[in-house]
Amino acid sequence: MSKVIRSDALHEELMIESLKKGGYSEHDIEEAKKNWETTKSLLPKDFDKLNSSNDCLFCKGDIKGERQSYANITLAHEEPTTFKKTLLSLGKKNVKSQIGSLVPAYIAICNRCKRVLRMVELVKWLVTLILTGVSFIVLGFLNSIGILEKTSQLVPYVVVLGSAILGYILGKVVSAAYSKAKSETVHLNVFDLDILKEMKEKGWFLLQDDKGSTSVNFDRTPGNFGRVFEE
Repeated sequence: MSKVIRSDALHEELMIESLKKGGYSEHDIEEAKKNWETTKSLLPKDFDKLNSSNDCLFCKGDIKGERQSYANITLAHEEPTTFKKTLLSLGKKNVKSQIGSLVPAYIAICNRCKRVLRMVELVKWLVTLILTGVSFIVLGFLNSIGILEKTSQLVPYVVVLGSAILGYILGKVVSAAYSKAKSETVHLNVFDLDILKEMKEKGWFLLQDDKGSTSVNFDRTPGNFGRVFEE
């Protein structure tokens, strides 16, 4: 039965070394090598430029910032065809998996674009925390002057919960406004990048939510990622 085997090292030699360290059998490694050829055929030939570029790929316009780190995402594709057992089938039937390939991508990014992408995520939570904190201050004041003693014990919980919900809603609004302002100079969705746009057209998709701005992680180096087409 074919199964998904992920390795964060995409060059074949690095992938095999990684799988051996992971305790995979020779059969699994041979299967992974065959599947890797299918995965590799689905990648654009300039895929390696995502992490080899010295310029930030998130900057819009002619002037690009210098690469300082990498935005890390995980891409998936339904090919090669893999199967899995389900709990409901009790092992009697295998069903086709929605994921046949998992590929990590490290994308060159400058410090400015990195700050923007971080703020898009942080803003909504900052607004939530601020409003929740304000609710505690207000409740503390009301308690100090004895007003809370005249109300139900549920009131503080309702106020805090309501503040948190309101803060999250307002945070999303503020984050959307911030994103709109920054989208003039920064690519906020990775599928706006030419290489990844081509991959999306070939059926690649993100495990992360890619609506609006893409949620990414950041790394100083691509580690033992390896180059797919470049030696």
